[in-house]
Amino acid sequence: MTDPLFYGPPAVAWAAAGYKLPAVRQRRADPGLLAFWLTLTSLALALTVLVPSIYLEIDHLTSVPNLARLVGDGFALMTAWSVQVFLAYLSLPKTQAKVVTRRLGYLFLPALVLLSALFVASPVREGALSFVQNSGNVPAILAYRLIFLGCLGLAAFNIARFSRRYALIAMHPALRIGLNLDALGGIVGILYVTHEGLFVISRAAGVSYPIPHPVTVTDILIGLGALLTIIGSTLPAWGPRVGIPQLYHWVSTYRSLRRLYPLWLALYRATPEIALMPPGSWLADIFAVRDSHFRLYRRVIEIRDGRLALRPYIDPRIESIATELSIRAGLSEDGQRSIIEAAKVAAAIQQKSSGRPVRQAAPPQFLRGGKDIVSEATSLERVAHAYVHSSIVRDVLVWLAKQAIDTVENSAGENSGNRV
Repeated sequence: MTDPLFYGPPAVAWAAAGYKLPAVRQRRADPGLLAFWLTLTSLALALTVLVPSIYLEIDHLTSVPNLARLVGDGFALMTAWSVQVFLAYLSLPKTQAKVVTRRLGYLFLPALVLLSALFVASPVREGALSFVQNSGNVPAILAYRLIFLGCLGLAAFNIARFSRRYALIAMHPALRIGLNLDALGGIVGILYVTHEGLFVISRAAGVSYPIPHPVTVTDILIGLGALLTIIGSTLPAWGPRVGIPQLYHWVSTYRSLRRLYPLWLALYRATPEIALMPPGSWLADIFAVRDSHFRLYRRVIEIRDGRLALRPYIDPRIESIATELSIRAGLSEDGQRSIIEAAKVAAAIQQKSSGRPVRQAAPPQFLRGGKDIVSEATSLERVAHAYVHSSIVRDVLVWLAKQAIDTVENSAGENSGNRV
C-alpha cells in the first residue's frame, strides 16, 4: 500500500475525534462519552504513528529502530481497552460498567508492560520497519506479536458481540445502523487478528503462507476495520442531519413490500376483488419505489381481506396438523403461529381452487399482529416466508390433496354400490 493511502484512516479518525470534542467538554462527567472520545483519539494516534513516513521519522528522531511500532501498538491497546469500556457504559448499569472497566485495566495494562519488556529484550535494532518481519526468527518478537494480537482479538470479539446485541434493541435508525457497522468492524478486526496470527505462526514454523501479499492484506483489513468502526461510532450524531432515518424507513418499507409480495399475490389470485389496483408484473412491482408507505398499508389490509375471504375454505383440521408438525420440528411458539397461519392460507387457496368449500369451516381466527403498520407488516412477513419456504406447509398441502383424492374415491365407491 502506498504511503498516501495510509493517510485516509487516520484523517477520518482525527476528524471524528475533533467532531466529538465539544460534546466531551460539555459532558465531562459522562464516563461513557469520555471513553468514546478516547477510543477515537487513541485510534487516530495509532494509525498516525504507523504511517510509514511518520514511523521512519520517529525512529530517526529517537535513534531507536522500530520504537514507533511499540508506540503505535500501545495506542492500539488503549483503543482496544477504551472501546470496550464505552460499550460497557452503553449496555450496562453504571456500577457494573465500572467493574468491567477495572477488569479490562487489569488485563491491558500488564499486557502493555509485557510488550514493552519484550520490545526491549528483542535483539532487532537495525532496519526500519523490520520488527514484524523478524517475528518468525526472534522468540521475543513472536511472543510480542501473539500477546498483542490476543488483546486485539478479545476487543474485536466483544465489539462484534455487544454492538450486534445492542443494535437489535436500538430504537433509533441511525444508532441501529451505526452499531451494525461497529459489529462489522469487529468482524473485520477478528479477520485481521486471525490472518496476522496465522502469518506470524507460519513464519515461525518455516511454512509458506498460502495468502499472497499478506502485508497488503493486513493493511487493507486495518484500514477497513478502522473506517467501519469510526463511521459506525459517529453515525448516531451526524446521521439524522443527512437523512439516514428517512432512508432507513424507506428501505425497511420497501423490503417489507418485497417480502409480502408472494403472499399478497397468491391471495389476490384467489380473490381479485381485494386489490385496490390490480398488480402489474413482478418486475414492475420491484421498480415501484414511490408511495411505499401507502402501498405497504394497502398490502397489509389486502392480505387481511384476502384471508377473511377464505373463511369458507379453511378446514379446521389444518391447524391441528400444522401444530403437530411444527412441534415435531422443534419450532418456537412464534414460529408455530406463523407456520399455522401460512398453512391455513395455503390450504384454503388450494381448497378454493377446487371449488369446494369445506363442510364445517374453521372459525375466523387471525394471527395476532402488531400495534401499527410496521409491526403488523413484520408479523405478516413471517407468514409470507413460511408460505413460500416452509416444508411443513407443503406437507399440509400434500395431506389435503390426499384427503381430496380419498373423498372422491369413497364417493365413487358409494355411488357404485348404490347402482348395484
